[in-house]
Amino acid sequence: MNLKGLIDFNIQKATDHIITLYRLNPKNNLLRLSFSLLSHIVFTTKHIDFRHTSVNHRFLFVDNSTRNDFMDMMLKIAKLCREEDYDNIIVKRCKKFSIHSFVKLILFLFSWFINVFKLPRYTINEKIIILTKCMEYYDIQRQINSVVCYNYHLCVLRYDSDSDQNFISQLFNSRKIQTVTLQHGVMLRSRPQLSNNIDFNGLEFRSFVSDYFIVWNTFTKNEAVKSGIEEKKIRVLGVAKCIGYDIIVPASNKIIGIILDGEYEKENNPLMISIVSKFCNKFGFKYIIRYHPDFHGNEYNEILDANGSVCKKSINLQNFLQNIELCIVANSTVLFELEYYKFPFLNFSTGSEKDKFKDYNSNKFYDYVSMTKAYNKIKVEHTSEEANGKFIADNYRNFFYSF
Repeated sequence: MNLKGLIDFNIQKATDHIITLYRLNPKNNLLRLSFSLLSHIVFTTKHIDFRHTSVNHRFLFVDNSTRNDFMDMMLKIAKLCREEDYDNIIVKRCKKFSIHSFVKLILFLFSWFINVFKLPRYTINEKIIILTKCMEYYDIQRQINSVVCYNYHLCVLRYDSDSDQNFISQLFNSRKIQTVTLQHGVMLRSRPQLSNNIDFNGLEFRSFVSDYFIVWNTFTKNEAVKSGIEEKKIRVLGVAKCIGYDIIVPASNKIIGIILDGEYEKENNPLMISIVSKFCNKFGFKYIIRYHPDFHGNEYNEILDANGSVCKKSINLQNFLQNIELCIVANSTVLFELEYYKFPFLNFSTGSEKDKFKDYNSNKFYDYVSMTKAYNKIKVEHTSEEANGKFIADNYRNFFYSF
């Protein structure tokens, strides 16, 4: 869509993420959405922060997350390039009055309103959300134009299905600069029976707009191809989170670590805890649970028995693994990391449509009996052909410098 003052961009793909979230959880009513729209006219909402600047401006790494683990991962990947070659920016939220932005938006708003409200398949509330988002896009475009040069060879984004990063990818493409997006979690093709669950509705592949998609393994590549992404756009380079880490040797302390699932598959957590608890009571183990970042860290206190404890949020995954003998994982991306680290693990699997790894070859169990059998058969070595990722850093570096 060509909106005055903005690049000509695919508005459906750019706003897919925010509209999908709204449809799954429509919190705000028309009055609140209208107030947000008016607030965006008065205040700018985006600000660009540089985490690193270079001399050559060859590569640009972009994120808009304030989560430390996401920012650290992006910076780690950026540092694979030479210091003089890469810039790393964060698109932050802010609230600041700008007379320039205010005047421009007033001039643009009427024509935007007409074009956005002609869009089919959207409700009035959704059209207001899209219109409000377009104001944020204008802030992003204006901010980037003011601080960023456009002579980059490549723009790297963490997650181009995110509404802001999707627009940024399209912005750089409009300047004839190639873009690439990264895998940062489990990405699956759409499972129609679970369209009301954002983890299973294929959002990442559906809204893909970049020139290239870097994925961790052939499992994700196959999911992407089945979703309609051209194979020539996909690069299998290994698990980015594992860059800089070696194989992790498990402790011999009879402690089992449980990686809990996130919000959208949280029903697995009590069942995993109960099965592992029974196993520990039978064989003299203890267990420690590691919460998903979206949880507070006390949600399952009531079901922990004397053998159970909670890992502190400040402890990273590598330190967590160094202090356990075996890891239990269900739908978490940690499964791929465990394979890389050659760490012994068991995969809790329901075999249902909500099992992200139901078609993946791993050490599976579904109840106490099958856990006992799987534990007796477990081998320390990994099972995935991509798990030798000792060359992951070189894979990423070579890809960037091919541009």
